[in-house]
Amino acid sequence: MQYVFYYLDNWRYANGDEPESFFRERGVLWFDGPNVIAFSILENNSYYAFQVHPEYVDVASEVLGYLTQDRGVRKISYLEQQSHIDTALEELGFGEPVHVSNEYEYDLETEIHGELASGYQIKTVAEVGDPMVYGRAKGTVWSGPPMTPEAIELRVEIKCGAESYSNDNVYLVIKEEDQTCVAFAAAWLEPVSKVIGFEPVGAVADERQKGHCQALLKAVFERCAEKGYRRASIRTGTADPEAPANYLYQSLNPINVYRVMEREK
Repeated sequence: MQYVFYYLDNWRYANGDEPESFFRERGVLWFDGPNVIAFSILENNSYYAFQVHPEYVDVASEVLGYLTQDRGVRKISYLEQQSHIDTALEELGFGEPVHVSNEYEYDLETEIHGELASGYQIKTVAEVGDPMVYGRAKGTVWSGPPMTPEAIELRVEIKCGAESYSNDNVYLVIKEEDQTCVAFAAAWLEPVSKVIGFEPVGAVADERQKGHCQALLKAVFERCAEKGYRRASIRTGTADPEAPANYLYQSLNPINVYRVMEREK
């Protein structure tokens, strides 16, 4: 599951112009020689609290011990099949696991149905030429102080410095009538594992239930498959099977649906 390492890149380049101390205090890395084998982002997000490379699962207990005993982490989530993490958390006194969200895995060669509605086009941010076309749409989907036009413009500018981010990989559904963005899917490519992750995927409120996201993801899968990528992964923020996100991602013919479990101490 190497694709999870893009979370670290995304977090590092999505926090504005914070001082270096901000990242030193909240980011913890474990190395094997020059290679990062595990990381934690200590910002009250249970899924970011612990990520370990699948080839280094033997360090899980040691890392979890440090996080819980030295850094005071009290909530950690993991994929249900990661039994080694589940066992370690139980031994550390964490409570019973709770199903909190889903992780969908796709084979990019799998056929997906979905056609873009008339009057719309699929373009990348690079093709549009103005990252704020994407930024303005994103700001209407998730509101609040971090999503003001000024904050979004700064975040988009800084994200361009991330190694795994590219405006060529941020795909948009553009309404031809006024050239506004009505749906988006930001793909983060892992060239070593040939896996792509997505953060974020969304559609503006008055353009939902028109098939935009399904048609968009179908196009992204096809284009990434042409570049040699083999798998895609998308995580939802809820376990509710009736939630629109879970309904959408289930409709895309996943080859695996992993339950994300959370334990709290």
